[in-house]
Amino acid sequence: MPGYRLIFAALLFAFPIAAETTGFPVPGIPYGLTHDGQDFWFTELSGRKLYRADTKGRLQGHFYGNRYIYGIRFSPFDGYIYAGSRNAIFRYSPITGKQVDRLSVKVDRVAGIAFGPGVIYLLEKGNGKVHVYNPETGRIAYSGETHMPEARDIAFYRGQLWITDGASGSIQRFDPETFQLTGSLEAPCAQLRGLAFVRGELWILNRDTLRLESLFFSEGPYFIAGQEKNRSLLYRIHWQQSNRALAVVLPSSSRSQRVGNPMLSSGKNWEVTYLADSTRVLILRPDGTQKSGILEFRIPVALRSVNYLFRNDSLPTKVDRDGCDVNAQTGPIDWKKNLKCHDLYRIDSDPLIPGPPGQTSQGSTTMFKDSVNDFELIRLPQGVSPSLLFSVAGFRAGLTLDDLSPESAKVEIFMEAE
Repeated sequence: MPGYRLIFAALLFAFPIAAETTGFPVPGIPYGLTHDGQDFWFTELSGRKLYRADTKGRLQGHFYGNRYIYGIRFSPFDGYIYAGSRNAIFRYSPITGKQVDRLSVKVDRVAGIAFGPGVIYLLEKGNGKVHVYNPETGRIAYSGETHMPEARDIAFYRGQLWITDGASGSIQRFDPETFQLTGSLEAPCAQLRGLAFVRGELWILNRDTLRLESLFFSEGPYFIAGQEKNRSLLYRIHWQQSNRALAVVLPSSSRSQRVGNPMLSSGKNWEVTYLADSTRVLILRPDGTQKSGILEFRIPVALRSVNYLFRNDSLPTKVDRDGCDVNAQTGPIDWKKNLKCHDLYRIDSDPLIPGPPGQTSQGSTTMFKDSVNDFELIRLPQGVSPSLLFSVAGFRAGLTLDDLSPESAKVEIFMEAE
């Protein structure tokens, strides 16, 4: 692109951004999303409008006039907003919202635009190809495959390409040189359109709810965690004692779920501890004054989605423990009927990873998925039948779950929203 200059390189970081945690509603059929350092911008297809939105959700619409406008991206280099169209890119002024000029490109439909070091990445609608455009020569240098026919938007962040998948409601991360998949992030919606990174925060256009909202995410060497839901578990145990201790198996913490301690009134007849096989339990000892009753307590939990991606020559190892999941929806949990058990894996001394593994479309990598909609209620040694309540005549250090006896007492569990 003749005249393309690095004259506004610091513009993106020149303005303070007010903190937002929940987002705000958007009208019509929203598509592309970007941020100019001060305000959000997004396209609306039905009314052919380019909207500016401040951090309080106040909107200002501009009629863009063109029949086809898809993804948009603010350029930190020249200060304009670039919009993808059919065989073209349009530039708009963020001051007036008006079109400045038109650039022809050999891409049928430009679904998304991202700015990298010295290049512009153009995402093609319909086949998910990424075309690397050289602005100095005005030509496409090379192209890469993502194997995402429903790809909808693209962003460049921390040296990686992030692409929304309208089919799976996920965000896929790619190496910009090899186009190898490097990670995946589960999104809270199926109709996922625009995305933008703003001062380390990830914002998305959620067309399911018609909202512009921030999405929690964090990265590691081989995983991406996203979303976060705060919940609490209510346990109600109908117990009977005959001079024996009861052991309630408690959920374990992992990357996808942080589990707090049971909230019980103070007393000397209960404690939270670990058995010798690493099973986390609540021990209730007989106090000699009561033979039966109802034990009720809550446990705070925070749920996340975590997607892991490993090269096939460096896969995690299966361990001799099983994880048993239930659906994380609010309400009563029929754990005896709906418990789903699976293998667990580990790499080095990191937290356990739930299986089963699955091959990616590229074949050279394997993915493990831990959904925010699943909650690991029980983690047990392999070969032990799933149960929540056990007993032992006298509890002491060094016991394993094999040393305890399953109890048939009624155990009710409820998932509650915070």
